[in-house]
Amino acid sequence: MSNKTRKRMLECSAFTREVRNSKKGQFFSYDAIIGGVVFLVAVALLYSYWFGASPTMQKEARADLVRETLRLSDALLTPGSPSDWHASATDIENAKQIGLMSSLEKNELSNEKMNALITYLTADFTPNYKKLKQKLNFAYEFNATIETNRVFYNCVGKCDLLASPSPKELVEVTRVITIDNDLAQLKINAWYE
Repeated sequence: MSNKTRKRMLECSAFTREVRNSKKGQFFSYDAIIGGVVFLVAVALLYSYWFGASPTMQKEARADLVRETLRLSDALLTPGSPSDWHASATDIENAKQIGLMSSLEKNELSNEKMNALITYLTADFTPNYKKLKQKLNFAYEFNATIETNRVFYNCVGKCDLLASPSPKELVEVTRVITIDNDLAQLKINAWYE
């Protein structure tokens, strides 16, 4: 072996020892353990937040649906504004508020107003239903029915609830009213899809 080769081998082995003894770019096993623990804690916090927030949001959505359905039932239990909004279809579209009651003094439903609303919706359902929802300031799908011991009155709104895609949440509000001097129930179903 030549001196030149020997010298090179010694230089290589010295370089190899120097690299082995160097601490640059290496970590202790404690660094890896601490990093792993921090990562797992972060993932656990994210998981608990994500799945903990979802039921809370669903409860808030249901509470909003209930609140809005009660507000809708209150609005329908007024005479509306103007109180003769049911006189013609253009009056329905120009009405400030739609209500089904004869007057504020009596808790009696007006057959004329109910029939006018049914006729309005039957004429051209989809655009008129959307206009009615806007007029009532109601974002959800709904229907309203009136039931007495003797008669089931027609439905107002999206009446074929079973034909709708499965509702995620459904709320029913029942209010007691009178119609033709008989006790009746105004049932409002509201849902979102």
